[in-house]
Amino acid sequence: MRSGTCIEIADINFVVTCMDAVLSQDITGPYKPFYVKEYPYTGVFNINVSTDLQQIPQTEKIKKIFDSEQSWSMFMDKDQYYLSLDPSVISEKLNCHAHFDKNITAATLYCRNIQIQKNNSRTEINNPFCYPLDQLLLMYILSNKAGAIFHAAGLNLNGKGYIFPGRSGAGKSTLSRQFSGTKNSVMLSDDRVIARKIGDSFKIFGTPWPGDEKIAENKSAQLKGIFFISHSTENIVKDIKPVEALKKLMPVTSIPWFDRDVMPKILNFCEELVSNIPAYQLYFKPDTEVVKFLEEFVDK
Repeated sequence: MRSGTCIEIADINFVVTCMDAVLSQDITGPYKPFYVKEYPYTGVFNINVSTDLQQIPQTEKIKKIFDSEQSWSMFMDKDQYYLSLDPSVISEKLNCHAHFDKNITAATLYCRNIQIQKNNSRTEINNPFCYPLDQLLLMYILSNKAGAIFHAAGLNLNGKGYIFPGRSGAGKSTLSRQFSGTKNSVMLSDDRVIARKIGDSFKIFGTPWPGDEKIAENKSAQLKGIFFISHSTENIVKDIKPVEALKKLMPVTSIPWFDRDVMPKILNFCEELVSNIPAYQLYFKPDTEVVKFLEEFVDK
């Protein structure tokens, strides 16, 4: 009997199924808003979970194209990708390999014994489609869907979307804290957002990978502006030309620099993004004054 669940991220429904075990439906934490209960699913990406230890890909003789030296490695054999996670670094509960082809239309996850639980006559397995596996897989999927993952906070202000890219310490959490719960605004995420070109416009999405403020909303908005952020003693906004915006965007974009086939697709998307969406440098004071300041600026 096949059991499954569905997690929606950036309008992509990841339908995770398993033939030989029951997938746990205990969806908690930041993933809870992204759990889809209703059929039918649209924009489906199928993920099959295998508990057959004999079928786990052996990567010893496959070309390694990247080693994070922290938690994961990527291998490639002709048109097949293999992603290997190191459970000793990530989590004792996550120990699996992922396999997908170059077209990135579906994936198979191979799980080890540590994720499998016996409950009377039923075999149950924890859903392995979680961080960092889902984020790494999405990086590849979005390259084929005119999209990318950004290290940024995301805001829906009066129905319009804005992203605030920045490395750790730039002020994403601080800015998110000021806007949380304010009138006419909804924070989509305080650490990671996804942007996609859908039709003729660009759209931003919250993700289940929050930062310090624990903001992870399964919501979206039409993207209208990019604000690169820095702490300051006063609130100032300066226009940024597309070339400068692209340069600032690169360090906060999830890009597989090691993959010459996928990398150009994401770079092209980023170039198109900054060519169509106005970009600014936002210097802000870490207090509530920035809310009114930004509201007035975007209403001009």
